[in-house]
Amino acid sequence: ASRLRLLAWALASAALASGVAALGVWAGIFAALSAFMLGAVLLPYLDAWRQLRRERGHVG
Repeated sequence: ASRLRLLAWALASAALASGVAALGVWAGIFAALSAFMLGAVLLPYLDAWRQLRRERGHVG
């Protein structure tokens, strides 16, 4: 879990840096935060969908 957390922070920093480089400071920060919020909304739905798929395959 620690390696995943480190990878997530590295990718978030890279996304922020590339957004700032491409769009400017405030627009880059806004774009990175928008992507973060989209992920924060979608991840619980993805997790629930994966759990439902796992339960269907479970026989006992």
